[in-house]
Amino acid sequence: MALILEEFNMLANHSNFDLIRTMAFCETGQVLSWSGTTLSINGNAAFFTNIDYTISLAAKQGIKLIYVLTNNWSDFGGMDIYTKAFNGTYHDTFFTDPDVKAAFKQYINFLLNRVNSITGVAYKDDPAIFGWEIANEARCYGTSTTQSANCTTATITAWYDEISKFIKTVDTKHLVGTGDEGFGIASVPNSHSDNSNSYIYGTATGLNFTNNLALPEIDFGTAHLYPASWGMANNTLDGNDWINAHANAAKSIGKPWILEEFGLQDQSQRASVYGAWYNTGIAAEIGGMAFWMAAGASYADYDGYTLYSADITALVDPYSAEIAKLASC
Repeated sequence: MALILEEFNMLANHSNFDLIRTMAFCETGQVLSWSGTTLSINGNAAFFTNIDYTISLAAKQGIKLIYVLTNNWSDFGGMDIYTKAFNGTYHDTFFTDPDVKAAFKQYINFLLNRVNSITGVAYKDDPAIFGWEIANEARCYGTSTTQSANCTTATITAWYDEISKFIKTVDTKHLVGTGDEGFGIASVPNSHSDNSNSYIYGTATGLNFTNNLALPEIDFGTAHLYPASWGMANNTLDGNDWINAHANAAKSIGKPWILEEFGLQDQSQRASVYGAWYNTGIAAEIGGMAFWMAAGASYADYDGYTLYSADITALVDPYSAEIAKLASC
């Protein structure tokens, strides 16, 4: 819990930090265990008491939380923990197998009905929670598992539809988003950018941003932005086009969206590139922008993207007030 407190204390020194996206999944044996295909959830695990503590701190500081319910990748477990329990061959078994989906719904139902051991408030009723995201970066394939020949955008869109509707039967007080990267979207007309990059603009990953955002129980859209790791030609301009493409799509549907992860590992480019992205987001009247990732000084920069307090002062604070104005509209 010390790291959690350190991060909240750090963010208290920066204005306009009113929303944090974090994870509510840990499919390891300390949290989830299986007897054959029967799932047991250890409600006494430290993982859940840490969530309780995080929610209590957020409430005290007036910060809202977005919680993500599972992970496409194997970090902290991920979707494949479920599929392996049912002898699933492909990653996309998670999206289609009725028993796998029932197990995931069991976890969602447990989590949303959990009563915070500190505040005494059920998660589904807690005003400190802004909303739920169905999965982090869902795709047809996972870290080490392949996709079947049948996984298409229709597969994941149908799954989002089913799970979002299920969440709303348990929790009527919070918003629901997808949590994905925003792949599968029309590029910006007459743009300079690398719109031929089918990896992100195409649908091979199983995503269609517009169709997913249009689902009746999806309340806000999400996108991530890592142009360097995606092989884009120009971090600034390609990033700006990515933001504008999602802004155009979201406006056509009439729903808000947030750029909930973005980052560069090259620190020498961050000031100019992040500044350009923030200005583009502000001009596009974005619903929110969240860099990956904030941490207190004791937390190691394990992936090369972490921003510490001094980085936030230099790179984020100059734009945070304008972003906050848009988010409050």
